[in-house]
Amino acid sequence: MLKVRFRRSAKREMFELDDETFLRVARAILDLQEDPRPRGHDKVAGREDQCRIWAGREHRVLYEIDEKAGRVIIVGVRRKDESTYKEGNRRSNTSGFRGQVKGTGRRG
Repeated sequence: MLKVRFRRSAKREMFELDDETFLRVARAILDLQEDPRPRGHDKVAGREDQCRIWAGREHRVLYEIDEKAGRVIIVGVRRKDESTYKEGNRRSNTSGFRGQVKGTGRRG
């Protein structure tokens, strides 16, 4: 089982979601621990290190797989539109990890 890590920006994006969407996305992310390449996953064009999965009809989870370190890195949780994959949304530094996902509880 892989560990799940979040970039800070992805955490912010998660907490901006409404409750129903948050739970749907959290379930999809937790499923990545067991199978980081689920049926229906896609590579992000032009970024061979990133994959994406649908989390519901309108949201995508962008992530990277670091098999050597045994972790899935959540890069972003975005509503599907033109800006989802623009170059400005990509960060190459992976040092901003703070915690492991331990359930679907929300802050506060």
